[in-house]
Amino acid sequence: MKAANLGVLFLIELGALAGAAYWGFTRDVGAPWLLGLAAPAVLVALWALFGVVCVLSKTLAAVWSQ
Repeated sequence: MKAANLGVLFLIELGALAGAAYWGFTRDVGAPWLLGLAAPAVLVALWALFGVVCVLSKTLAAVWSQ
């Protein structure tokens, strides 16, 4: 069950990245391809700086307790 939960969490994260890319590519700006590539990159950077610290211990605990 824990492996399934981790898989769902991963799919949610991929969906968030896809949503950010879609948002960037559909904006009416001069270079939508740039925004479409930069939006997910910024999201990944923010997740690496702030999000993974809180979730890493819970994720590792779920993986190692199996």
